[in-house]
Amino acid sequence: MMRMIAGKRYHGEHVADLEEAKRFEEIMVESFRLSGATNIGDFAPALNFLGVSGLEKKLVVLQRKRDKFMQDLIEEHRKKQSGSASEQRSKTMVEVLLCFKEMNLNIIQMKS
Repeated sequence: MMRMIAGKRYHGEHVADLEEAKRFEEIMVESFRLSGATNIGDFAPALNFLGVSGLEKKLVVLQRKRDKFMQDLIEEHRKKQSGSASEQRSKTMVEVLLCFKEMNLNIIQMKS
């Protein structure tokens, strides 16, 4: 999936950037862990005010990490586009979205 989106491998033998792959894996593991977590505030809304589980704070931190990762990916593809002539190769999803940006698609919509 990420090979299609970013044009990179984040798992397996031919990982180009091991540190970036680890960041991606940490984000994904944390996403799945938190998506399955029980939010006590769903059962007792009055406890949301107290922040008993701290789930909201963890989700905000995770969203910042995810946003930073996607922003770095977009910036990397922008640099590639501006630095190289048009090559005959398949475009990644990020590159296609950057082309759409010229048609007034903003960064927030691209990250979505």
